[in-house]
Amino acid sequence: ENLTSAVRATRCALRMQKRAIELDRLYRSQNRFPFAIRIGLATGYASVGNIGPAEKIDYTVIGSVVNLAARLQSGGEPGSVVIEKDTGFFIKDKYHITSLGQRALKGFADPVEVYVVDGSQA
Repeated sequence: ENLTSAVRATRCALRMQKRAIELDRLYRSQNRFPFAIRIGLATGYASVGNIGPAEKIDYTVIGSVVNLAARLQSGGEPGSVVIEKDTGFFIKDKYHITSLGQRALKGFADPVEVYVVDGSQA
């Protein structure tokens, strides 16, 4: 199956959300704390690799697309997978997406068109 990185990431995110729901049910049945996650996905270029001096090297990812994904995640509802228009372009034939409109995101000069993936396949 020929899948784009965006489709693979979305599939992974939806599986993570499904597992989070299962964990939430388990935790609640044990009178433990509720459990939910939010996921933000953005498509673009980032730098990946070891950053820092040899004595404190850190494998990390940096770039504006990383910050965008973080902002999308932080603005989402618990249990949601939130994406931007470029990711939406690559997944729209595989998954249903719903526009949440333009959002002003910290660190970005222009508003960003934001979507939520509803989990069902198109």
